[in-house]
Amino acid sequence: MKYWLRICLLVSFVLLTACQVEPLAATPVPAFITATLPPTPRPPTPTAMTETPLASAIRGQATARLNVRPEPGTTGEPLGMLENAVEVEVLGQDLGGNWYQIVYPAGPEGKGWVNAAYIRLLEQRDVPVIGVEEDSLQRGLVTETLNVRSRPDSGSASLGILLAQTSVVLTGKSSDGKWLQIEYPAGSDERGWVAAAYVEAEGMDNLPLVSETGTLLGTATPTVQVIPTFTLLPAPDDGDSMQTPVAQVAFSPEGAQRFSFTGQVSAPEGDTQDWVAFIPYAVVGRQVTMRFSLQCSGRGDLAVQLLQDGQPIPDFPGLTCGDQEQPLSLVGGQLYHLRFQIAGEPVTLQSVGYIITILNGP
Repeated sequence: MKYWLRICLLVSFVLLTACQVEPLAATPVPAFITATLPPTPRPPTPTAMTETPLASAIRGQATARLNVRPEPGTTGEPLGMLENAVEVEVLGQDLGGNWYQIVYPAGPEGKGWVNAAYIRLLEQRDVPVIGVEEDSLQRGLVTETLNVRSRPDSGSASLGILLAQTSVVLTGKSSDGKWLQIEYPAGSDERGWVAAAYVEAEGMDNLPLVSETGTLLGTATPTVQVIPTFTLLPAPDDGDSMQTPVAQVAFSPEGAQRFSFTGQVSAPEGDTQDWVAFIPYAVVGRQVTMRFSLQCSGRGDLAVQLLQDGQPIPDFPGLTCGDQEQPLSLVGGQLYHLRFQIAGEPVTLQSVGYIITILNGP
């Protein structure tokens, strides 16, 4: 028995010895020299530039054949002409909202000005005022055709003419309150003087007092509405004719139903006649009542003719300055021309500014 016990103990000892595992010696890792590389150059992070965003153009469409001008007004030589129904890109408007600046490749810096009354906007967006903050300037409205003077004196040199209903920027007034200093030409740093009697504006008493040389004198003198001597100048030549009228409109129920145009004629010097073309809207061949209104200012009598196919219409009673919505039956779809000129053959200069308004329908 003891013999077998010894045998068992011996076998157990051998087995335990065989199961012992010796730990492996760690394999030495060779040392590597890591080179320090220069940093990879990176382009400098660009600094964000603050740019004034340009107002996107507003799509519009001409409702008449009209001139494109270099400035907002009728005194500049036309750059060209837009045909009726052509689409334009409107960039902005003048202070009075009477003129739109459009993209016009043939104009200065690729831009031009057109009468806003003949542009129908195709997008419901506000048209920005060009170049100025709309609420930062004092504005006035010219009520009669008048000269812009170099000094607050009717005997000083005339810088040009403003027609009635022209919006101007007021920058000051004379010490006696009879003259207003304005921005002239519009949108420039130059100045001119106009008679206060021919300008309507609110807050004129708060305008700064300015000397003839432009020196600021102060404020507090009331503006006096005294009518000064009025000096006429020849009307600027717009180069129009019956074949190329200064303005043209085709009335339609979706487009123009009211047409208004501001012009000026003079004789024996200057632009002696204006041509305005229009096509009444009605079922072709049927009669439609057109209504005509005419406002005038200046010196002289204005003669107005209505023509069709180059021939005067016999039953046209004529238009007189001050007429309001005078009715006349015309044929729908036909082309008519109005010709404006000084009546008679004056020897001394006569010049008349006018606004013709035509309504299509009853």
